[in-house]
Amino acid sequence: KYFEKLRGGMRIRIMAIMLVASLSPMLIVGGSLYLRTIRILTRKQYSTSLNSLSNIGRNVNTIVNNARQISLQLIQSQEVSEFLITYSENDVKAKERYASILRMLSFYISQNSYLDSILLQNGQINVSVYSSWLTHHDLINNELETKADKLKGGQLWISEYRPFQHSDTGRYEISLLRTINSLNTPSKKIGILRIMISESAIAKLFIDDVNTYEGQVYLIDKDGTILSASERMNVGNNINDYIDENRIIPNSVVANNQEGKLLACINVEGTDWKLINSMPINIIMQEASEIRNIVLLFVFISILLCAGLVLLISHSFVTPIERLALRMRTLQDD
Repeated sequence: KYFEKLRGGMRIRIMAIMLVASLSPMLIVGGSLYLRTIRILTRKQYSTSLNSLSNIGRNVNTIVNNARQISLQLIQSQEVSEFLITYSENDVKAKERYASILRMLSFYISQNSYLDSILLQNGQINVSVYSSWLTHHDLINNELETKADKLKGGQLWISEYRPFQHSDTGRYEISLLRTINSLNTPSKKIGILRIMISESAIAKLFIDDVNTYEGQVYLIDKDGTILSASERMNVGNNINDYIDENRIIPNSVVANNQEGKLLACINVEGTDWKLINSMPINIIMQEASEIRNIVLLFVFISILLCAGLVLLISHSFVTPIERLALRMRTLQDD
């Protein structure tokens, strides 16, 4: 009886010990592999997101710099300066000069698809060229003119919704505003220049990024106003309506676990603007889940193999005891 009890208990103990000994390393290795995979994918996503935003930032910077170059060419143009100073409706050459300025502005519009319109204005004349037949109301109002007067040759970037003439619709524009001073008398203001960039042209830069990461991309100014966004209805609002700006760290990626998002942010070189990409964390978890499923399948197969092996090994241990128990029972019967 003692050997029969010993046989049954030993079989169970041997199987338990061998299962634990064989499965523990596999479970530890599998769990470590899964956690390591998540860390690797997260770091990869961080790097990819910043690189993607950097590419968008360079394209935005290119548009901004091109607009600046055009503005410099116009405010330093002798033809533009003479036109704004000497224009008079009674001048017999007024129409010819006006047409020449229109051709100049039209050339810039035709060479740069992101430009929506260019306007030259002073108290006597208003010259504007548009990329389409849709024109805006009040391109330069008194408030903007006051701001332009304070620039003293500098530049002002503004974003605002512009309603179209003869239409109930409009669109947002990102504009460069500069004063034009006389080339001969630099302290004398002779006009105002406004170069309007189509917001939708900048938003097109976000399309590939959004399609890849299923997130939202925002271009904001120093006050947090959204200048452009992949989700058009957000343009003109404040970034804090969608993301806590305090959680945003330029040139880095931050995980916002409360909202389940990764927030990538960079500064746009040459401006006080920021680009922000808000991505769902589950993008990373989807890839990690595939690794997890493979690990779980491996563990399940390992359990089956180990269980079969344990049965074989435990049988080899217990068989001699069973024979001994049988021998003892035979002796007892004799």
